[in-house]
Amino acid sequence: MITSNNQNEIPRNDYENSDRSVKGVKSEKYLKRVVKGAGIALSGSVISYMLGSVSGIITTNALGVAHYGIYVLATSWMGLLADYSRLGFGTVIIRFGASYNAAQKKEFIKGTFLYIIKIQLLISILLCFCIMVWAEEFCSIVLKSPTAAPYFRFFAPAILLTSLYGSFISFLDGMQNQKYSVLSSAVAGNFFNILSLILFLWLGYGVYAALGSSLIQDTAILIVGAYLSWKIFPEFLDHNVESKVEKKIIWSFALTTFIASLSYKYSFGLAMPFLGYYHSPVEVGLYAVAVNLQQLIFVPANALSVIFNPLVAELYAQDKVSEIHHLYKAVAKWSLICSAPIAIIVILYTDFILSLFGSDYVEAAVTLLVLIPISFIVNLIGLSGHIINMIGKAKVNMINSIITAIITCIMFVLLIPKYSIVGAGIAYGSGLLINNLIRVCYVFYTLKIHPFSYAMIKIVLAVLVSLLAGVSMQAIIENSNDIVNVLLISIISFIIYLVIVIMKIDDDDKFILSAVKNKVKSRTL
Repeated sequence: MITSNNQNEIPRNDYENSDRSVKGVKSEKYLKRVVKGAGIALSGSVISYMLGSVSGIITTNALGVAHYGIYVLATSWMGLLADYSRLGFGTVIIRFGASYNAAQKKEFIKGTFLYIIKIQLLISILLCFCIMVWAEEFCSIVLKSPTAAPYFRFFAPAILLTSLYGSFISFLDGMQNQKYSVLSSAVAGNFFNILSLILFLWLGYGVYAALGSSLIQDTAILIVGAYLSWKIFPEFLDHNVESKVEKKIIWSFALTTFIASLSYKYSFGLAMPFLGYYHSPVEVGLYAVAVNLQQLIFVPANALSVIFNPLVAELYAQDKVSEIHHLYKAVAKWSLICSAPIAIIVILYTDFILSLFGSDYVEAAVTLLVLIPISFIVNLIGLSGHIINMIGKAKVNMINSIITAIITCIMFVLLIPKYSIVGAGIAYGSGLLINNLIRVCYVFYTLKIHPFSYAMIKIVLAVLVSLLAGVSMQAIIENSNDIVNVLLISIISFIIYLVIVIMKIDDDDKFILSAVKNKVKSRTL
């Protein structure tokens, strides 16, 4: 609260009303930006997951569990190797891009981005070459499956493509241009992926069809992302704008976030390589579908974080911690509100949803049910990691990720050989929870802010009541897995949840709902 040296100038009640009014105006300004950016990002996430689900259902049914497992192993390992070539520069582009843009330092935006692209090109080409040359050795040692080498060699260019397009998407996000980011990754990428996948499968290319369509998807995102980045920042090709780079600062930040990101990726991404090592591609395929469905819980939070990240960097640079706290609580609450219906539907119809990918995938039901509740909790506190990076404390995330990686890998070794995909789910979920609990505690210790509010009790209650109602209807209605009954029970459960949630809403909720309503009206008129 703002204080005054002369308390007699404004009566206390009037002063508090004035202060509240000023804070309300400030909050609305930032909430409006969150709603706008998150709305675009959420639309992109929904499009991406819908199209991605279509692609996934086509792929799993066409390939079968074993071949799908090989596809997952190839994409997982190339994704991990692409992280090596990124060296943590994705977060650098977002954080420093937002800061430089706010300060109108175009020469630093240009210099930093082009410098990063050169480094990523060099490293990704080297890694791609190594996989192409030593694919047999890599698959024999790491996977105990030298027959997978041709697939790894074929998919090696994904390292280069993923690394480069990731930087362009980060640039668009850092410049707070979520519309172009969505157009590149969600629309263009998925459109070309599905189109080429159907064509290649029709031609009978099997696993190569899935891998080839992924390469075409990466290429499409890269081309569209690069063009749109140049469109919003033509200074990239303007020789009159000098390129400047604060090499020491960005390398320090990049390496710190790289170690954190790599540890984070390894602690959770290594579940599939461990399953491939101790079991077979069948278990990898089952686990991959469960994890991909679990990721649906994070769609709202990921969409909100796209605009939340640069806003936190901007507000922290202006020493507006109270505004960060306000946004932190509002965004956490709404990510919980939006993710809850997803959790409800997945819990009620776990087997039905998994069967869409093929009847064999129902075996992953227990793993998915282990992951969903944990992910729901992580969804609430996960924004803390973004705050830590955006306030320049990336070393904290690095240390935390290393600790989490060690704990999670130990759990993988102990649980996966005996309990297979369920053990992998328990280890993955536990590591995810530990990592984010440490983050939220650090943010509270450092900034004295937290994401919790009394409104969240109502949200949890709404989830429990709607789940109870859904389970009761499943017990009463015959053939509850019939598609009509699935839709009926899901809709009724969602309505019950929604009614409880909107029984009492605060001013921020009213503002957000009003902004969404106006946005929908403007789109439909």
